[in-house]
Amino acid sequence: MREVIKIRKILFLLLIGTLVFPNVKSVSAASMPSSYSNLTSEEKKAFDKIYQQSSESTLQNVNVNYSTQLSGLKDISSYHWTAWKKAAKGGSISKSANSGKGVGSGSYKGFTQKKIDSWKVDEKYINAIKKINKGKFPKDGNYTFPTDTSSSKLDWWVDEVGFYDIMGDPKYSKVTVKGYRTFNWTEKVRKESIKKKRDSFQYTKKTSPDTQGWGPSRTSSEMANVIKIRLHQRFDLSLTDTEAKVIEKALKNSYNDHFDDGSKYEMNYTGTFGGGSTIYRVQIAIGGDTSDKVNPNLVYIAVTTETKSYSYETESHTSKQQIAQTVVATNAYASEIQKYGNFYLTPKSNVSSQKIKTRNTGFWYNINPYYHKGSASVTDEGSYGWTFSTNVSSGKSGTNIYAMLPIKYKFYTDIVDSHYYAPDVGNPPKDGSGGSNNGNNNNNGGNNGGDKPNGGDSNNPGGNGNNNNNGGNGNNNGDNAATNDSANNLTNIEDEQTAKSANSQQSNSWIVGGIVAAVVLVAAVIGTTLVIRTRKTRKANAGAGKENKK
Repeated sequence: MREVIKIRKILFLLLIGTLVFPNVKSVSAASMPSSYSNLTSEEKKAFDKIYQQSSESTLQNVNVNYSTQLSGLKDISSYHWTAWKKAAKGGSISKSANSGKGVGSGSYKGFTQKKIDSWKVDEKYINAIKKINKGKFPKDGNYTFPTDTSSSKLDWWVDEVGFYDIMGDPKYSKVTVKGYRTFNWTEKVRKESIKKKRDSFQYTKKTSPDTQGWGPSRTSSEMANVIKIRLHQRFDLSLTDTEAKVIEKALKNSYNDHFDDGSKYEMNYTGTFGGGSTIYRVQIAIGGDTSDKVNPNLVYIAVTTETKSYSYETESHTSKQQIAQTVVATNAYASEIQKYGNFYLTPKSNVSSQKIKTRNTGFWYNINPYYHKGSASVTDEGSYGWTFSTNVSSGKSGTNIYAMLPIKYKFYTDIVDSHYYAPDVGNPPKDGSGGSNNGNNNNNGGNNGGDKPNGGDSNNPGGNGNNNNNGGNGNNNGDNAATNDSANNLTNIEDEQTAKSANSQQSNSWIVGGIVAAVVLVAAVIGTTLVIRTRKTRKANAGAGKENKK
């Protein structure tokens, strides 16, 4: 009857184990949540590599999102500056204005070192330039536009009263975009807990008759029967005859004489019984005198009962994967990137071209400035199955690259205040050209020079005037040169050395010219006097000779 009960108990435990712990192979796709079914086939394949449902866990929910990350945002090689001049404050500019370098070069050209040299010759020009440059005079150098700088700072000067707009456009060496896919999911996970209980009993030949039947000389049936009775009575552990004989055989096989003289022996057993939620770990130690192998001196039995219990807990997990790495801008300006269309994380199989679509938007709208590189395209890096593309209307994670740039183009407007005016000394000197024609052989010299201070330079010197007439003169108070000299002999102040000392040289020239003229005049007078006297002497001598002949 007991055996029947034990068999029923084992079968019950096996049945419970089958129901509670189904085999992994029994989990089908039909048991997956609807959120899993909503994934694309490509997403399912990726997710299946990082998670598999089993008897240990049950998927509750899963979702996926995509993200982007930019690198190279601090790698700016240069800044491009475009300048415009306006007639009034708040006035509009012509973005297509051309200064010789193409569309997008601005209307304001700036000035060169020659103009700075021309200002230095007169304090009134120096003060005029300081007035429109906040009391400062520009350092030597060329300040022409458009121009490029290695930093975001520009040494800004103007040469004329007015209002100016200027744009600083950073140039990015290489902007790389990485695409990421992140899975988030929850699952119910089976948690196991084990409760342990240890009981032990010790029997001796002197105090208990329970040692009877444990000796090595007992028959297998006698020892097995004792084992069954004692484990059941003391530990509530029911064994079958077969299980009891397994213990009996193991004990006898472990028999060993303990002392050299063979006066003591010992037997030991350790084993596990049960299954399912309850396991019994049995330890038996027997020792006695070899003179009495029927009744041992000591029998020690210990049984540890391990009872398992299970519960389910919800756990959350996340897994981030890089799936794309694409260069979207190479040596491209911020205003250029602004015109790019949105990027989408799209499978390569859906992309027919790597060319970047541009939009009529941003600062330049539909204008393509000369300093933009023109047709741009993306370049994939790495062996990923996805790419950022702009030639698709839909995809994962639409991304505006320009919006993610930390430094965008800067536009400064009306940067010269209206209350700064130059004193009434005429316009600041310009790099104009001088006269162009040679003086003829009549009384006139060459054409007037340009509008530079103290007379402009004639491209061609004035011709030689007849009869000691003066050469041509410059437009703005150019000095008349001495006999047979050209008009620009003393007015070329744009020469580096001459410009530095033009005022002193000019004064000296006047003095020297006056002295030379005076000397020439005196010599002429003296010469004329001498000729007249000589003629008078000759006539007097001739008259005296006639008289003498008479």
